[in-house]
Amino acid sequence: MKNFLFIALIFITFKVYALEEIFYCSMIDNVGFEGDTNYKSQENYKLKEAVVSLDFRNQTIFSEGFGFSDATCVFDYNVIACMELGYLFTMNPDNYKFTLSHGFGYALGVKDDILISYGNCEKF
Repeated sequence: MKNFLFIALIFITFKVYALEEIFYCSMIDNVGFEGDTNYKSQENYKLKEAVVSLDFRNQTIFSEGFGFSDATCVFDYNVIACMELGYLFTMNPDNYKFTLSHGFGYALGVKDDILISYGNCEKF
């Protein structure tokens, strides 16, 4: 009985620490408005692939490739949504489809590009 409790405790502890998941995400399309043309031209941007780390315990995301260093997330049964300084990453936890948007310069009077992309992630 003590062995069973010990094993159960180890399993529960492992589950608590296994609340971080790693994904490999690839864009299917990446389009937006060019800041240098005062947002009058729409452009196709380079497709990116990135590793995305979601920490369910701390509700954060880290993805160097997508521009997230320590974003705050909301983890719901139907959606994962993470935001950090003009960047928004949204993923369906059932099929790992995602959308990514970024650009806040227009709202602040700074000329940066406004982009939206979508794609798929695979769990490592």
